[in-house]
Order: sequence, then structure tokens, then C-alpha cells
Amino acid sequence: MFCQPRSPLSKRQRIFLATLIVLLLLFGVWVEIRGAFLTRPMTDLGVYLRAGYAVREDIDIYSITDDNGWHYVYPPFFAILMSPLASPPKDIDSVGYIPYKFTVGFWYIFTLLLGIYGIHILAKTLEDTTQDPSLKNPPLFSQQWWALRVIPFLIMLPAIGRSQMRGQVGLIIAFLFSLCAVNILKNNRFKAGLWLSVASSIKLIPAFLFLLPLWRRDFKMLLGGAIGFLITLAIIPMMIFGIDETIDLYLTFYNEVLHAGVKGSVESSRGGELTCISCTDSNSPMAIIHNILNPEKTSRPRESIPIVRYLHWFFGFLLLSTIFYLDAKKNNNQTQNNINDTILMGCLAIVMCVISPVFHPHYISMLVPFVVVILFCLWEKHGYNNITPFWKFLFWSIPITHIITSIGGPLWVFRDFGLVLFNTLLLLAGCVILLRQTNNSKGVS
Repeated sequence: MFCQPRSPLSKRQRIFLATLIVLLLLFGVWVEIRGAFLTRPMTDLGVYLRAGYAVREDIDIYSITDDNGWHYVYPPFFAILMSPLASPPKDIDSVGYIPYKFTVGFWYIFTLLLGIYGIHILAKTLEDTTQDPSLKNPPLFSQQWWALRVIPFLIMLPAIGRSQMRGQVGLIIAFLFSLCAVNILKNNRFKAGLWLSVASSIKLIPAFLFLLPLWRRDFKMLLGGAIGFLITLAIIPMMIFGIDETIDLYLTFYNEVLHAGVKGSVESSRGGELTCISCTDSNSPMAIIHNILNPEKTSRPRESIPIVRYLHWFFGFLLLSTIFYLDAKKNNNQTQNNINDTILMGCLAIVMCVISPVFHPHYISMLVPFVVVILFCLWEKHGYNNITPFWKFLFWSIPITHIITSIGGPLWVFRDFGLVLFNTLLLLAGCVILLRQTNNSKGVS
């Protein structure tokens, strides 16, 4: 696609990029129609906007529901962030609130641009810090410059589309992961921890990635994370809600969200919305094993049997153990160590998605920064535009897998029986192999 690294874009390439922008805008129109003009809004955005309304009106953020009857299941910090975009219930006077139809379109464009900007700043950091002179600081808007920013986006485009279609936070988390990776590459571990804590305060599961500084005994990154959590999860909520109400909110969050998610109980309203294993689009090992044991879709139990849940967590433990066992010791090259830690973070991010009790396919959109890092490392190892057959297959299989599992009818079987999970595990295997290779590399002098 981008064969001449230092040359400007060809006419065909400019047409391709212009077409991509037009398609993204047209997709945004479809998202707007689904989210704002149907009788039943086909988006999760209303959950966040309604929680923002609860913050502004001093209502319990975990008791109020959106127009679909869904509850807010994120930490209080994100509800506070969403309060400027708050949307009241239909029977409440909306004077003083931003129109919901505008917010749907704004959210699509804002999160898309944020994700693209995250890709750009990470690509720029890789180009600045590389020890390979052929990849360092390519001419602005040259083919190589565009390739590092466009190819990862295209690889993850169907997953990104799934996230954007649902009004989800995937690209916001991807942006924060990019900032975290940028600071790891610059060896600013304190800031890396800060940005990772912000991601974890919006969507809880990124907290899993703090296994990286724990494993590395990286106390600066842990300190940054601790201070970030103190600000986002304690100080800001207490300033908005007060101490007593903040404590009550966290008790509700633990009982109705965390406990229900880990236990898999559908007894509570949030547990049913989150973990009803036959009601939600999940590709976790738990869900796939459950589907295999209960192949008839219409009669599947709402909860998995205990052994299935135990197997799920045991599988996650095996993945983690394998990654840490294969992770080699640090070498004397700090730049190479920073790259290795970024790849290891990508490995942990993949495991984070896989072992989440509910692994929605759109979670993969959060991984786009690590695809940027993987592609750049492959260029350093094999040369620009010279990718091995395994990685070519994998890069093509990611979008194809998500397209297939987005289609219903006779292709629904691929969605139910783990095509996304298998492809994600294949990506994890490739990342672990790359981690081993970069750990054993001394870098380009």
C-alpha cells in the first residue's frame, strides 16, 4: 500500500485516504440514526449521559437507567466527566441540557479524533526514539509517515466500528493507552502510571495492566498510578458527592457490579445486564465453553455452571504464567527495555480482554496502540514494508474475523463459538513471540 517510504503519497493513495474519510463520515451518519432517530436507541451512550444527568441532579448514579432500562456500571469518575453532556429522561424538561441528537454525533467524532490522535503521538514517539536510522523521523506526510498511522487503524477498523456503533469508550481507552505507552517509551514511568490510572478510572479492566509495573518492580509507575487513583477515584468524587455519598456509591459499585461480574450472578439488575451469559455478545472462554455445552441458542441457561467459570479463570492464570515465564530479563539498552515493556503491556492488554467475564468483540478496539508498536517493531526487525507471512495473515485475519462475526444468519455460528477469541489468542501468541525476539535483540546501534 505504501511502498516508497520517503516519497509523498501517490494520487491513488490520496484518493484512498479521501475515500476512507468519507466512509468514516457516512458511518457516523448511520451511528447517528441508530443512536438518536430510532424508537429504541441502539447505543450505550445513553447510559453515560444519564449517569451524567444523575451527577448534575444529585441522583444515585447506580439506580437511574437510560431509555433502554440499562444501568450505569462504571466508576463514579466517568459519570462526573460525562456531566457536561448529560441527558435527562424524556419526561423531564431538557432546557439547559445539550440536545441528545447533537451529543450522539459529537461523541462519535470526538472519540474518533481522540483515537486517531493517540495513534499519531505514539507513532511520532516511536519514530523519535528508534535506533534504526531508516525509520527515524520520516518526512512529514511521506508514505512511511502515513503507513504507521493508517495501517494499524485499518487493521482494527471493524473492531473500532463496533465500538463506535455502540457509543462505547474503546477509543478513549486506546488514547489513554497511547499516552501510557508514549511515556514508557520516553522512560517517564511516573506519567505512564498516571495515564493508566485514568484509563482504569473510566473503564475498570485496564487496572489489570498494573501487573506490568508490579512484575517489573517499577515503583515510579506504581506511584504515578497510586496518585492518579487517589485523585480520580477519591478526591474528585468526594468533592462532587461528599464523603458519605462517595462511600455509598462504592459499596453499590462493589455489590452490584464487581461482585456480580466476578461471580457471574444474574440475580441483581446489573448482574443480569452484565453477565447473563446467553444474553450478551461475549467471546470470553467462559462464554464459548458455555455455548459449546449448550449449542441450542434459544434454550441456553442464563448462567454457566461453576466448573465453566473455574476453567475460565484457570485459563487466564495459564496465559499470565506463560507470558511471565517467557519474558526474558532486561538487557543494558534502556531504549530496548522500553520497547519490550510496551510489548509486554500489549500482551497483558490482550489477556485483559480475553479473561474479562464479558469479552465484547469491540474491546479489541482498545488494542490499536499496541498494533502500532507491533508494526514498528516488525519494521525494525525485517525492514520497512517487509512483513513475514505469519504477521500478514494475522493482520488480515483481524478485520476479516470481526466482519464475519458482525454478520448474522448462517454466519452466526462463528460468533457463538469463538472466532474472535481464537483470533485474539493468535494475536497474543504473535505478541509473545515478538516479545521474546525483542528481548533477545540488542537493538540497532
